[in-house]
Amino acid sequence: MHRPSVSKLKNISSFETERELAPLLSVRDTFPKVLIARTMHEPYTRDGVLVLDLARWLLGEQEF
Repeated sequence: MHRPSVSKLKNISSFETERELAPLLSVRDTFPKVLIARTMHEPYTRDGVLVLDLARWLLGEQEF
């Protein structure tokens, strides 16, 4: 079973998103990578990393 690499944050700006994505992007494997943060946006993918909103994820409105 493949487990995604997950990073969780409280509230992030676009600059902080880039900073938090860097460690996930540096891992060169085929496992799914997910960043869960308080983005207040719809889910999106950035360079292969799925970015989810923390509140919506906790409510079960977004999943990976």
